[in-house]
Amino acid sequence: MVDLEIKNNARLSLQKEKIKAQCELRLREAGLEPLERISGEGKEYLFVFFQILENTFSIDLQFKRDGVFHGADGTYFMSATTWGEGAFGRHNHKEAFLMNSLDGLLASFLNEYLKANAKEDERTYDPVGHQ
Repeated sequence: MVDLEIKNNARLSLQKEKIKAQCELRLREAGLEPLERISGEGKEYLFVFFQILENTFSIDLQFKRDGVFHGADGTYFMSATTWGEGAFGRHNHKEAFLMNSLDGLLASFLNEYLKANAKEDERTYDPVGHQ
């Protein structure tokens, strides 16, 4: 599942659907099937946060897991970030630059995710298809 938030103060034509589709495509290319979010203990999802100002941007990509915390005063349902990385810079009003930055973050995440969850014979994610 991909959860997405955009704060676009530069009025770029960046569309949530396009960003979500890009994320889901990269997940599928890596052999992961994106699912609709179902809350509950152990559920995992990507959270993407774009903040776009007049000439600059920041993108935060976080892998989150829902869980239950049992405290002295009760039980709490919460979401914890188990991996995160970000990018920032000047966008020069070019949507392609923002999408390329997102692709770099997705490649970094997928490499780490696949390494952490790989069987001995699996390789890391290569977004350009090199072996």
